[in-house]
Amino acid sequence: MVGAFLRTVLLAGALASSVATSAAAANIEVKKSMKTHITIIVDQPLLEGGGTVLVVPQKVSQDIWDKLPNRPEKSMIHDNPKSREIRDEDKLLEVRVSGKVSVVEFDYPADGTYGFNFVSGDKNSRPSALRTKRILVGSGYYTDQKTGKRVDWDEVSTIHIYGTDVDESFSRSVRISSNEIMNIDPDKISGDGFVVYRLSDDQVDRAVIKEPK
Repeated sequence: MVGAFLRTVLLAGALASSVATSAAAANIEVKKSMKTHITIIVDQPLLEGGGTVLVVPQKVSQDIWDKLPNRPEKSMIHDNPKSREIRDEDKLLEVRVSGKVSVVEFDYPADGTYGFNFVSGDKNSRPSALRTKRILVGSGYYTDQKTGKRVDWDEVSTIHIYGTDVDESFSRSVRISSNEIMNIDPDKISGDGFVVYRLSDDQVDRAVIKEPK
């Protein structure tokens, strides 16, 4: 009888300890990483003709990231759904691209995450008018020919925009031509937390390495 009583006491103590541990675990909060999300708005003629966007996230210190506005002062698109999907303390950026080749660099916190999406800038177009595909992702770099400095890209996403003028092989050629593209003096649009490099059609013809026939 004494043995049975001791076993009952020990079992009760073990259960109480288990319940306490579970309750303590339930109160643990996992801090979510800070996030930058960038919405890339696709305008004509890129929307119809197709092309390539190189998306380059750039790590910055928390101090730099904290100084960025949480939302655009004036949204470029009506009621951007991403504004509701991300947390209030995260950052939402918006940029426009329209030429056959663009490079979009944007800041995200070194200890955080990032995301991006593409939307049509043509209010009258069908939602299916914009078709994209990430065909390549990986690190890269280019050498600034003016300074001789190597500029590293920890990650580059090559996004192909389907259209009437180009196919996926064009976007692959764009990716391997990053050194030529960044040294051809493309038009540069800067904002809080982002830079967009836009190539003219003439610059595209000169900078993008042609595939051998």
